[in-house]
Amino acid sequence: MIKRLVLVLLLLAVLFGGIFSWKYLQTQQQTASQGGPPPAVVSTRTVMRESWQPAMKATGSITPVLGVVISAEVPGVIREIHFDSSERVPAGKLLVELDTEVDLAELDALRADRRIAEITRDRFARILAQDLGSRSDLDGAQAALDRIGAEIAAKEAMIRKKAVRAPFAGELGIRRINPGHYIREGDAITELVALDPVYAEYSLPERFLAELAPDQPVIVRVQPYPDRVFEGKIHAVSPYVQSSSRTVVVRALLANPDRQLRPGMFAEVETLQPVRKAVLTLPERAVTYNTYGDSVFVVQAADGGHTVRLVQIETGEVRNG
Repeated sequence: MIKRLVLVLLLLAVLFGGIFSWKYLQTQQQTASQGGPPPAVVSTRTVMRESWQPAMKATGSITPVLGVVISAEVPGVIREIHFDSSERVPAGKLLVELDTEVDLAELDALRADRRIAEITRDRFARILAQDLGSRSDLDGAQAALDRIGAEIAAKEAMIRKKAVRAPFAGELGIRRINPGHYIREGDAITELVALDPVYAEYSLPERFLAELAPDQPVIVRVQPYPDRVFEGKIHAVSPYVQSSSRTVVVRALLANPDRQLRPGMFAEVETLQPVRKAVLTLPERAVTYNTYGDSVFVVQAADGGHTVRLVQIETGEVRNG
């Protein structure tokens, strides 16, 4: 019984082995008849000769042409506030009024003293005209009148300083005060910046110093508007080279009518050089990068077909892929 079972198992093994061998040979024959795997699909591009304008690239920041922290010149209690945060204001706009009640009363007293001093001066002048008085009395009366006039001017200036105005047209920052607050001299009220135009301030290595000139064109990009290019011109180049970094500070002027550029923004700046150069261009994905050098496959017509050869190249600046 056992021998019969073993014999059946051996026959089944031989049968299945033959089937698998036949299928494998059939598959190999089909693959050989088809000439191996299909060829890879590739595309070609024609190398272009173009004229590129080289640029010196740097990073920097947007800074205001006019910017100031509005602060109090004199101490006092805030009586009225005439602005809102982020408001656009013209030059001379009244922003804050401090309490001037005591100052106005003192000014009235000084004006009364001036009237008395004028009467005294005139009386001494009449007496001197009649040869009944001395010149020194008239001079003393005139000096007293002048002193009171100076005190009045100082008091009027103090009152004017308690009316805080915008020194130039621009956009205000966040309001930092409230009515009734007592502020000291120099305390910040808000910020004021002019947003059109603005500066892009950046640094370049000192080796580029000879290639920089006023009104040289620049282009600027900022992260909030990655698809927009802001154009401007060099406004100033620092006469000093930073000894620690061997760089020179450059300031470019940019029109900003939409006020999209804001002080403090990170800026990518390209300073365009005046001399253009002829270059050969091709898609970046066509380049094979290796440690021993960069190369491309060159397709050439030959004997009614095409041949491909690998050519080493020297790559340069990359623009738009």
